[in-house]
Amino acid sequence: MGIWSFWRRALAIAGLSIAVACSGNTSPTPQPTPVQPPVPPATPSSASLLWPLAGSQGRDWVINNYVDLDPSSGIRDYTGASGSGAKTIDGHLGVDIDVPNFRWMDGGLSIIRAAAGGVVTTVHDTEPDRNTSCTSPNANLVLVRHADGLTAIYGHLKKGSAAVSVGQQVSAGDVLGVVGSSGCSTAPHLHFELRDAANTVVDPFRNGLWAEPPAYNIPLTLMDLVIASGDMTLLRIEDPDPNVTSIARGSVLGVGVSMAGGGAGDVIRLLIADPTGATFSDNPLTFTTGYRHSFWLWNKQLPPVPGAWTVSVFVNGLLVQRETVIAL
Repeated sequence: MGIWSFWRRALAIAGLSIAVACSGNTSPTPQPTPVQPPVPPATPSSASLLWPLAGSQGRDWVINNYVDLDPSSGIRDYTGASGSGAKTIDGHLGVDIDVPNFRWMDGGLSIIRAAAGGVVTTVHDTEPDRNTSCTSPNANLVLVRHADGLTAIYGHLKKGSAAVSVGQQVSAGDVLGVVGSSGCSTAPHLHFELRDAANTVVDPFRNGLWAEPPAYNIPLTLMDLVIASGDMTLLRIEDPDPNVTSIARGSVLGVGVSMAGGGAGDVIRLLIADPTGATFSDNPLTFTTGYRHSFWLWNKQLPPVPGAWTVSVFVNGLLVQRETVIAL
């Protein structure tokens, strides 16, 4: 099986002008034989798959898209949810698992593990891995064929991160590589896809293949907090520099968050306190709909007051992170 071409990413912008939220991601289609997404047969399998990403759901990773089980132009995920209520995009053939941002890739935190034992049949990891738009059809990937005839596809890897070679026997849990954003991808994520010996898509959720299946709906959780000098943008949240600890007095303080999950009624609150401890800015943001992975940003012009400014993020009333920035 060769390198891939990819479907578009569905990107939704929601909330106020200070907020950007994404509800989709790229989805790959193996070549050279494109296949329409069929309803996978609910056949038994000897597989009991381990989750392919290290870390915890809602903090280190979040599922953005499931397999689309509607062979028409509609969409339907394994729960039966369809239309706007489905957590997938049209024609999606695998499971997209987002990581918070490029910090996780750069730090080698988003480790890809073999979901089951098998033989490595394909390795490709020479493509650029920091894509934020669909500029290239070629992605880094590893394919592993299991003993039961299923082949697992791991796509969008970090360049040069493949830890296995073709013909190598791997066991469940062995490290395969690191999540990246290679190919037609707008943010770092793993595309995990299963195919049977007939090259038919198999949905691991519908077929009950996970040893410990992750939750479908998860609570609103902070994945990463980004603090910068100057205006915050979506790109600066997705590909952040190290958080600033000092800024020039009177400059713009940019704050961004990468969030997992959440639904209507959930609240993110950004509170900025001045050096005296008094509230300078209090910005609650209430969700009116659900999200899988969302990005939100605020830009605040600070007065020319030196000292320690405090940035606090609350989720549904609970403090989840607090940082200090010194105005010089």
